[in-house]
Amino acid sequence: MANECAVSVEGIDLSRNMIEMARQRCRALGLEAQVTFRHGDLMALGANRRFDAVYSRDVFVHVEKKPALFDV
Repeated sequence: MANECAVSVEGIDLSRNMIEMARQRCRALGLEAQVTFRHGDLMALGANRRFDAVYSRDVFVHVEKKPALFDV
């Protein structure tokens, strides 16, 4: 998204390994200024966090408390 749409992106993952792999890929693509990463639980972000769009690949399937996930 950062590369094709010229938007700022925040990546969140429970896996430190996945975060490091994503950082390496962003460095290789020269996207460090547009993309930030956070190690942690997306459910711990808090209700006051707002995003213009959300993209998930597989993560939502593993969240047990779906009503809390989609509570906006």
